[in-house]
Amino acid sequence: MSQSGQQSKGTFERAMLDNGIDDFNTTTEELKFGACKLTIERIHTILQDNLEWTLPENMLIDFADGLLKTTMGLRQLHLGSLGTTYPFSGIMPIIDEARAHLGQALSIFNNEDKVFQRIQHIQLCRRKLEEAMEQIEGFPR
Repeated sequence: MSQSGQQSKGTFERAMLDNGIDDFNTTTEELKFGACKLTIERIHTILQDNLEWTLPENMLIDFADGLLKTTMGLRQLHLGSLGTTYPFSGIMPIIDEARAHLGQALSIFNNEDKVFQRIQHIQLCRRKLEEAMEQIEGFPR
């Protein structure tokens, strides 16, 4: 895929492509988990490396969408053979909380009086992603 074509994809879709996945529903569970894990790591890294008030609204929307797709992917894994070995059900609520904080940040995005609250929600999202990363550290790659 061309560089510009990959740039137009969302965070989750880029993680899929980087894991060699064309269709999430027809790939191995290990590759599915790799895409979910990479999505969490990438979003966390961007939130950690950038000042909260500099993140554009469309980026936060993409991150919320990526986290929703990650939760959906983890739900599929939870119901599959890896779900009997790894506690994916414990990670899904954490990802949902992170996504909820992004939703809160987005709901007040254009309200300059609430910049501090927006920053807090983005920081809380980042902390939830750290928590999720700690839990999945011992999972398969």
